[in-house]
Amino acid sequence: MRRLALFAPLVLVASGCASEDPAPLGIYDLPPLEDATKLSSIGVVGSAAGRGRVLQIDLPNALAVSGARSVDVRFASEKAVETRQGIYAAWASLLPWISPGIALHYHRDFLQETDGPFKNVTKQSEFGGLGAFGDWEPGNVVFRALAASRRTDAAEAATDTARAESALQVAETYYELVRAHAVARIARYALREAKGLEHDEKAKLRLGAGIQADVLRATAEVAQKELELTRAETDVKLASARLAAVLKLEPSIEVVPVEMLMPEETPIEALVPQVVNVSNEVPLDQLLSKAFSSRPELRQSESLIAAAKREHEGAKWGGLVPGATGGLATGQLGAVLDRTSPTNDMAIAVGWRVGPGGLFDVPAINAAAARVREARIQDEGLRIEIERQVVTAHELSVAAEKEIATAQKGVASATEALRLTKLRFEKGDGIQLEVLEAERALTASQMSEVGAVIDFDRAQYRLLRAIGDPIRASR
Repeated sequence: MRRLALFAPLVLVASGCASEDPAPLGIYDLPPLEDATKLSSIGVVGSAAGRGRVLQIDLPNALAVSGARSVDVRFASEKAVETRQGIYAAWASLLPWISPGIALHYHRDFLQETDGPFKNVTKQSEFGGLGAFGDWEPGNVVFRALAASRRTDAAEAATDTARAESALQVAETYYELVRAHAVARIARYALREAKGLEHDEKAKLRLGAGIQADVLRATAEVAQKELELTRAETDVKLASARLAAVLKLEPSIEVVPVEMLMPEETPIEALVPQVVNVSNEVPLDQLLSKAFSSRPELRQSESLIAAAKREHEGAKWGGLVPGATGGLATGQLGAVLDRTSPTNDMAIAVGWRVGPGGLFDVPAINAAAARVREARIQDEGLRIEIERQVVTAHELSVAAEKEIATAQKGVASATEALRLTKLRFEKGDGIQLEVLEAERALTASQMSEVGAVIDFDRAQYRLLRAIGDPIRASR
C-alpha cells in the first residue's frame, strides 16, 4: 500500500485518467427532476384543488426519470469506475517507487574491517538524496491486467443489469398504479348507480309505490359501495407512493398516470390498453435463444469466467517470466551535511521466485482453478434461472391473454344483462334485487377485465426483461 501511494501520481499521469475527488453524496443528492428527463407537457408537477402537488406522467417519462435517478444504477456505475482502476493498478506496478529523504548513521564500539581485523570504531555519516526502487514481475502483471480488464467488462454488464431491473420495476409499479386508478373509477361508477337506485326507491316510497325494505336494501348497497370506493382510493394513494419512491420523488407528490386524464365514461379497453411487446405466438425456443444471447447477466458471467481463467493462467505460468529488483540512490554523503560529496548507488537483480507467489505455488494454482470452476457453476445456475424466467413470463402472458378474452365476454354479457334487467324493473316486471345483482355482476366483470389486462401488460414487460430486450414504451 505504501508503494502504491508513492507512485499513484505517476500512474495517473501515465494513464491519462486523473480526476478530482468526488464530493460525498447526501441522502437526497439526486439529479433534479427537470434535468433527469425532458418531460412532456403533461409530465409537469402542478397543484390541484385539495390534492397538493400532482405529477401527471406517462410510462416513457417515468422510465426516463428512473434511468437518471436510480440508486442501483448509479451505484453500479460507480462500481464499474472502481473496477476499471484495477487495470491501471496492474500496469502501474511496473513503475518504480520514489523515496526522497535523509539518512543519519552513527556507530560506536566493536566493528570488523573489510580485510578481516576487529577493532573499536566510532563513526558517523549523513546522507541526503533521492532513491528510486522497484520490483518487476512482468508475467503476473500481464495476467492481472487481463483479468482486471474482464472484471471491468463484468462491472459494466452489471450496470446494464441494474438499469434493466430498474426499468422493469418502474413499468410494473406504473401499471399497478394504473390498475388502482381503474378500479377506483369502476368503484365510483358503481357508487353512482347505487345512489341512483336509492334515490328512485325513496321517490317510489314517498309516492306510496315502494316499500321500506327496498329503500333499506338500496341504502345498504350505497354504504357497501362507499366502503369499496374508500378502499380503492386508499390503494391509489399507496400505489402512487410506491411509484414516487421508485422514481425518487418527494413523498408529498401524488403521481397520476396520463391514462387517467381520459373522461370518466372512457371504456375499460381504452382506459387500460393491452400492451403487446412480444407476441405470444413466438416459439419458446426462439425466446430462450434470444435471452441467452442478450441478457447482460450472461455477459457479466462470461467476463467473470474469463477473468478467473486469466488469474489461473497467471498463477500457473506467470512465474516463468523472470522478475527483477532494482534501485538507484543519488545524493550527498559525508560526516555532516555541510561537508559532503556526491555519491551514487545502483543495483539490479534478476531471477525467479520458486514457491509461494512464484513457480510451483500449488495452493495458489489449485485455488485459481477452483475459482474458474465456481464461475462456471454460477454461470450454469444463471442460465437455469434465466430459462425459468422466460418460461414463467411467457406462460403468464399466454394465460393473461386468455383471461382478457374471457373477461371481455363477461363484461359484454353483464352489461347487456344489466340493461335488460333495468328495462324489466322499470316496466314493473322485475324486482330491485335483480338490479342489484346485475350491477354487482357488471362491477365484478369490469374488475376482472382490468386485472387481466394489467396482468398481461406486466407479464409482457417481464418477458421483455427475461429475453434481454430493453424496457420500452410507445407514446
